[in-house]
Amino acid sequence: MQRVKDNKQGYGSPQWKWYQFKESLMDARTWLGFFYAFSSNIPNGGLGSFMSILLSDSLGYGSKKVY
Repeated sequence: MQRVKDNKQGYGSPQWKWYQFKESLMDARTWLGFFYAFSSNIPNGGLGSFMSILLSDSLGYGSKKVY
């Protein structure tokens, strides 16, 4: 373990490196991950926010009705 620490392998650096940021923007995996997260969260947010309205209005669920 000391050898890894002496070589500084596997330890993060607290310094911001602009060349790494630019490199990440050029990487296709970064963009695929971004678009996957973005496209999966849009329907999730909409359904989570408006599910009660959708269920009560379109499917007829809601308060008890006397017929």
